Amino acid sequence: VQFSKPIIEQGLFNEDKIEGLKVSLELSYDAIFIPGFYDKVSLIIPQMVFYNIDQVTFLGTSGWNHADLIKVAGRYIKGKGIFSDGFFKESKKEEVQQFVSRFKNTYGDEPNILSAQAYDSAQIFLNIAQANVKNRLEFFQRLKTVEGFLGASGTMTLTENGDAEKKLFALKIKGKKIVEKE
Repeated sequence: VQFSKPIIEQGLFNEDKIEGLKVSLELSYDAIFIPGFYDKVSLIIPQMVFYNIDQVTFLGTSGWNHADLIKVAGRYIKGKGIFSDGFFKESKKEEVQQFVSRFKNTYGDEPNILSAQAYDSAQIFLNIAQANVKNRLEFFQRLKTVEGFLGASGTMTLTENGDAEKKLFALKIKGKKIVEKE
């Protein structure tokens, strides 16, 4: 299809007409959980704002933790997005900063959640091994006593059944950066 004049010059497309198309949805929600990765979330949130759903807090997962979310949808989130992650390399916590520095110096690359978890696991293993355990059963029993371990991936406690209970990093967008929520 060819147009004799561009669509904008014909008056078929302009900001006033777009504003007239907006639908006002009144929701009584305090928050909306949007699981997913930054590439999809950066498409969803502007649509929510388009439909005037912008007075809620947007909640997300670790998939949000990417700089491209800020580039595409940061202005639509307007400080109302909160998400969690198991590792945040920009954390101000000393354990995280030491790990990130050592990792970069050793490997010349940025660490991710898997490298942080591997590092923490190795630290726990070495701490127990250096405590003069006599056999693998004693080692296993000591693993069950790990409580409040401060590591690169946060504070960890190992439960009786072997699960790791961790305090996740709560994150938000502030300005043009992802930061830890106070």
